[in-house]
Amino acid sequence: MRAGLYGAIDELKKQANEELTCQIDVFIKHKDEDYEELTEKFEFIHNDFDDATQCLEIIQKLVADSPAESLFLAILQHLICIRDDYFIR
Repeated sequence: MRAGLYGAIDELKKQANEELTCQIDVFIKHKDEDYEELTEKFEFIHNDFDDATQCLEIIQKLVADSPAESLFLAILQHLICIRDDYFIR
């Protein structure tokens, strides 16, 4: 969604036939259900899940002092390597 899918969905809805409209509706329903599941899972955490910094802090706290901590660090290190090129990202 952050890669601009919102705009693409709006454009597709304007030109959509019945089958595509059904697929778009299913996609949006699943997106909403996923977001609801995420917020329910972390109900005790009152943060804005649309804020990258707050999401990062939550993940850091979840993996701290666990076997996943080193894997999470490796993922972040790989993300740092992404060049500042729009088409590569």
